[in-house]
Amino acid sequence: MSQTIEADYYSALEEARNALASLPFAEYAPDKVRGLSGWVFEQVLLRRLRAALANKGVRPEVIYQAPISGRATADFVIGSVAIEAKVSGAYNDSRPKYRRYRKAVESKGWNYVYVTLEETYKPNVRKAQEVFGRNRAFFLDRPRDWARLVSTVVSIERNRPPNPLLLRTGHHQRSKSSIIGARRRTR
Repeated sequence: MSQTIEADYYSALEEARNALASLPFAEYAPDKVRGLSGWVFEQVLLRRLRAALANKGVRPEVIYQAPISGRATADFVIGSVAIEAKVSGAYNDSRPKYRRYRKAVESKGWNYVYVTLEETYKPNVRKAQEVFGRNRAFFLDRPRDWARLVSTVVSIERNRPPNPLLLRTGHHQRSKSSIIGARRRTR
């Protein structure tokens, strides 16, 4: 499955670049746009994860750019799982930052997980596992990690209390209409 995600990611990234180049004011197709590859990965990951969960009868609400603490946000929260998504892992030692984020996320009653499309530098694998926990760090370039991610989210969602943020905002139904956040998306 992760190979499909990888193929979908590169296809979607090329499509996004072409879409930007097709804007009336664009003079050329950009090679890099800061944040674009991460945003595309988040979209592909979320679409695939929602489909995999739906196949298992789990349809949790989604909060995009969910507030963690101060200006910090999780890429998205699906049900009670806050996801930190990275295309190719972390490049610096951001353990202190993610430890703070994890504490804040868990104080909201959410589970904090790390998902990356690939991580080839073994010390960074260990760092992510150290911060997020071995069972909460997923590397989609590893053969079984996609299935493990889906299984983990299914298990958490089937055993969770209602999302506290949704209870505070009055959006406590578990349906497509309960999708909230700064960036609302309907399907």
